[in-house]
Amino acid sequence: MERFLSIDLQYHLLILRAAGNRRIVKLVRDARLLIRILAMPLETHDVDQLRHISDDHRRILDAILAGDAPLSIHLCETHIRTSRQERLDDYDRWERMAQMRLEDALLDSFLEIDSEP
Repeated sequence: MERFLSIDLQYHLLILRAAGNRRIVKLVRDARLLIRILAMPLETHDVDQLRHISDDHRRILDAILAGDAPLSIHLCETHIRTSRQERLDDYDRWERMAQMRLEDALLDSFLEIDSEP
């Protein structure tokens, strides 16, 4: 997963650099850095998800190389929306699990206090 994330970032930055948009390159780097700083774990992808992501990347690159701007834009927008939704879903799961762990810890503490003589 670590290798995938590194390659994925390089792929996106390559396309953004080729587009000449330095502001968006900085935004993507900053967003990735914030994810690491905040230690929000990214869910791992299964083989089918990795294959789907790879296919998306290939279609985007093919459209760019073919000079098909409308298709490139459409594919990028779809890819970004899908990725954004995956991150939001990951965050929701992470937040629910953190809340459950907190509730379990509070319950354990309460039970310990309640069982003291």
